[in-house]
Amino acid sequence: MCLTDDVVSKVCDCVQNSDLFSFCHQGPLRTTYSRAQTFKQMLHYIEPKKVTLGNDENMTQRFAYYIPVIETLSILLESELWKNSVSQPDDFSDISDGKNFKSNQFFIENPECLKLILYQEAFEISRAEGIDKKMHKVVAVCLSMANLPAHVRSNTDHMSLVLLCGENDLKQFGSAKVFSEMLVDLKDLEENGITVGGETVKGALYCIAGEYLGSHSIGGFTEHFSHSQYFCRYCEITRSEFQNYDPNVCGPQRTPESYDSAVRDLQTKDSSQVKSSQQRHKGQLCFQYSEIFSCLPAWSPTLFRP
Repeated sequence: MCLTDDVVSKVCDCVQNSDLFSFCHQGPLRTTYSRAQTFKQMLHYIEPKKVTLGNDENMTQRFAYYIPVIETLSILLESELWKNSVSQPDDFSDISDGKNFKSNQFFIENPECLKLILYQEAFEISRAEGIDKKMHKVVAVCLSMANLPAHVRSNTDHMSLVLLCGENDLKQFGSAKVFSEMLVDLKDLEENGITVGGETVKGALYCIAGEYLGSHSIGGFTEHFSHSQYFCRYCEITRSEFQNYDPNVCGPQRTPESYDSAVRDLQTKDSSQVKSSQQRHKGQLCFQYSEIFSCLPAWSPTLFRP
């Protein structure tokens, strides 16, 4: 039995319309460019900024990559996650119930502001050994919001990447250079805020969380724990006192006054003569920690309030 030309035509049209390869060459996915534009629109893609750091010892230009905080927050504030998750519990349960938060002038004047939490961590992207170890180690900085409930903001799916930089580059060029673009955005957010849905809301960095070594780097403290004389940022105990006596013994507790005094001494004296775990003075840091010791002794000092 022979098929008529009309039936053959219908069969060919049906096969052609259901062909995946033919379909991909139509509509928003038809070309590489249109696919990229579609993915950017649907997935809320934010173009990273290349931050020029300078040249390394091999005269190779080095960069860090920064994803703008302002654009990241704008997308978050328009999301269903934000609209459905923001809550103000009546019980004593979160960082906003603490003394440091309640005594901060900015948060007092802007009770509905955005409270940013930055988390930084270094990680290896290869399993190099020997002299190549740490060559490709990368420092990542992520953003979370203290406005969200704790169980939401602690989920990695709800954290946003804001910066990537080689660890060696961070050590060579310094935190102030690497974080320069981010600091501009944070200052603008604090002074001018962002407008979403016709409403302007301000925001500020609430704290920086991180592991021990990374927090020492951000705070300007020594990163040489094995041989530094004043290695503790809780107290002024020396290494010899710690090793020769009861390991539970504590030296004089550090205070904001002793911190400021150590900063002044570091600018005028030899570092070995200063009772400080700091490795450089405030002027070389990207954050000014006037309240660096204001956290409770029972809390980990890796949580800093700038």
